[in-house]
Amino acid sequence: MQTIDTVNPTILLAIELSASTWLVAARVPGLEKPHLHRIDGGDTAALLALISSLRARAARGLDATIGVVCCFEAGRDGFWLHRLLTAHGVVRKRPSLRSWERDLAVLRTGDGREIPRHLRAELDRLRRRLVMTLELIRAERDQAAKTKPQDQTCHKIAALCRIRGIGKNFAAVLTREVFYRSFDNRRQIASYVGITPMPYQSGGMDRDRRISRAGNPRARTTMIQLAWLWLRYQPGSELAEWFRERVGTLAGRTRRIAIVAMARKLLIALWRYAETGVIPAGAEIRAETTVAA
Repeated sequence: MQTIDTVNPTILLAIELSASTWLVAARVPGLEKPHLHRIDGGDTAALLALISSLRARAARGLDATIGVVCCFEAGRDGFWLHRLLTAHGVVRKRPSLRSWERDLAVLRTGDGREIPRHLRAELDRLRRRLVMTLELIRAERDQAAKTKPQDQTCHKIAALCRIRGIGKNFAAVLTREVFYRSFDNRRQIASYVGITPMPYQSGGMDRDRRISRAGNPRARTTMIQLAWLWLRYQPGSELAEWFRERVGTLAGRTRRIAIVAMARKLLIALWRYAETGVIPAGAEIRAETTVAA
């Protein structure tokens, strides 16, 4: 029989993601066996409704708040889905490199055991490799800035780092992948990154269908991530206000489409800033001189 934690009862979820179907495995306090649920791929409303239903089911007879933790592969759907679930009180935070030992010490397996010794050792080895790689990247980046202080590329990186929410890594990727080139107009730069709407014409129909994927994939991924961070660190900017007015409380596909449109607008605004010094409307500029990585 399953042992119930009556103080902190928790629903455990595991989601297998695909374009057509999401398979959700749920282990509910008080039920011996996990149950499988199928919902249409991307149907976030159905997923949230399922979570609410499972919470209500687990709450019967228990005078406690029902927690929910979830795991899934962070692939094609992983990052936006993580943000959605976190906003609705689901998904366990991953250990931070800054507090690794403390966070890992309190992690438990699904049945309440401590992380096995060999698994923890392997995680520590992976952490050390990641830390070493990050240190090498920072050292190479800083060395380039010192050896070529008057280089135009270094100037653009430093300028981007003055904007709140943009660190050295984002600034370096955008500058070295995109802003080092010359562009005649905003459509050229959006096309280079791969976030330009593709026209669709059929008979009397003439409209944009979807974004092109022919551009720079690293720059495109960086801009999508930066667009989400922009909403957090630049909430008073015109771009953030535009996004909120356009999306409101909607989630799922609508929100993903809107963030791509915002990433395109943000890319153009940052390009103009890097070239002319015109700050994106409403954006906050860092007062301090030291910029985090």
